Amino acid sequence: MKMKKLLSLILAMAMCLAMLSACGSSSSSSSGSSSEGTASSSASEGEAEEASGSADAEGEAEETDSSNVSTDGDTIVLDGNYLRDKVTISLSSDGGTLDAFTRSQWGNGAALLDLVYQKLAYEDTEGNLRWAIGESFEQVDDLTYTLTIHDNVYDSLGNHITASDIVYSFEYFIGLGNAGAINRLDHLEVVDDYTLTWYCSDEFGDGDMVKNLTNCYIVSQEAYESRDMTTDPVGTGPYVVESYTAGTTVILKANEDFWMKELSDEEKADLWVYCAQNVEEIEYQIIQDSSSRAIALEMGTIDMADSLDIADIDAFEGNEDISTVSLPQTAPVAFVFNCSDDSPCGDLALRQAICYALDNEAVAEGLAVPATAVTGFQARLYDAPADWTSGRDYYDYDADKVAELLEEAGYNGETLTLSYSSTTATDGAALIMQSQLAAAGINVQLNCLEESVLETEKYDSTKWDLRLETFGGGSYMSQVLKTFTSSDAADHLDNGQQIMFVEDSTLDDLYNAIVADPSEANAEAWDQYFTYEKCYAYALCVYDNQTAVRSYVNAAQGTKYALLPNACTFND
Repeated sequence: MKMKKLLSLILAMAMCLAMLSACGSSSSSSSGSSSEGTASSSASEGEAEEASGSADAEGEAEETDSSNVSTDGDTIVLDGNYLRDKVTISLSSDGGTLDAFTRSQWGNGAALLDLVYQKLAYEDTEGNLRWAIGESFEQVDDLTYTLTIHDNVYDSLGNHITASDIVYSFEYFIGLGNAGAINRLDHLEVVDDYTLTWYCSDEFGDGDMVKNLTNCYIVSQEAYESRDMTTDPVGTGPYVVESYTAGTTVILKANEDFWMKELSDEEKADLWVYCAQNVEEIEYQIIQDSSSRAIALEMGTIDMADSLDIADIDAFEGNEDISTVSLPQTAPVAFVFNCSDDSPCGDLALRQAICYALDNEAVAEGLAVPATAVTGFQARLYDAPADWTSGRDYYDYDADKVAELLEEAGYNGETLTLSYSSTTATDGAALIMQSQLAAAGINVQLNCLEESVLETEKYDSTKWDLRLETFGGGSYMSQVLKTFTSSDAADHLDNGQQIMFVEDSTLDDLYNAIVADPSEANAEAWDQYFTYEKCYAYALCVYDNQTAVRSYVNAAQGTKYALLPNACTFND
């Protein structure tokens, strides 16, 4: 290991106590940004933006060594012949609400809500559209589509879902500030009970159709307006909430009247794993600490755990009762600069010096989760250029260059504020960044915030100089890079500014070129300008969600950020 890496890790450990006092305990390993599509990070569409959040996430689950559990095959039980009576899985945090539309953080259990509610469709691990409540989406012209839904969709109370409920759900969701999750929808019109006309505000870009159809939960307007969905939700999904004890457990039971049981065999064959009822009961135990989750798994208190630290996974080596699987996350650990006059980082030379002072490999090696250094902003997107993963000069560490640029910037030791929200990945990255920059003579104070506070402060140029997070938002460049356009920040910033607090029409034009044609040439043009000419943001690494299950779990089905206990198979 290079001396610089060793120094970084030693300094990082030395600062741990200060970090813990400033930021409390870590929760999940994925940010709300998430992720989009099937889980996310972020809110009920934390799960959408990823999604959260949520995220919006998105590589297919894969094995990490020869002893690991299989993740092959989609076994979807819908006939009541459950493969197991009960499965218990850990949750890394309590979201505080089971409402379909309220922003919440259920940690690694973001998929919990996807088992209670459904969307028009889901995105599978290869980026394909898999229908749920929706049945077809046919193009009329460049901006108009006909959306047809199934005519036999009922929620767990027997409320019939019709086209008016689709309009209600989308309008309610967008009204909460989630327009970015459905970025091409202008409005919907009801044609009849099961048919709608979808009017686009602009043509779908690469991956936009999938994103727009998979980011909003559908509810019955009558049910939603007549009960408290935060603790007693009603959805159309394969499971119903039996009980929710805040801070302790959420228990789901198979929905005996699940409408998808009545689908034809041909339709069932194309369902995605969120629709499965492979187990009768699912108990989520809320265990915030990674080591405590690992102990619970080893003792057999729970059957599955994810968002585990490397040390916990390593401790299972040779344990025949435990199998492991790794779920690659799409969103990178990255940071954006405040380029306004309110920040020293308004100086290009200082921004470049900071990037040259960071050693991505050391950051990746120092995290508590498996991580890989990258050489581009979003290396795991479906259409990301190959050299964003490796093989090019991406501000490779250069002490002489750092000194030269700091002198050019006239940097005199001013303290820079690095703001972020606590996750397993960002906590470690913040500490290592601070130590590496200190070694280069750049002073950084860490400002760990609640996610809701960070979401507000990110639009205030006086609050931060660097902002660290896992930038999500989709699976394609046209979706994720929109974060850095003026239109994305229009509701929060004036005068056509982007999130970096600059007004850069050239960057907007380069992004629009990608939307029109996501070619390698257009991606390279955007990258050269954004990454090198302007140095607006910088990615450090990508990481995996380390998970483990008891050995009687034969195939641990996972997608995006989380295990799906409803879709697993078993060998006992």
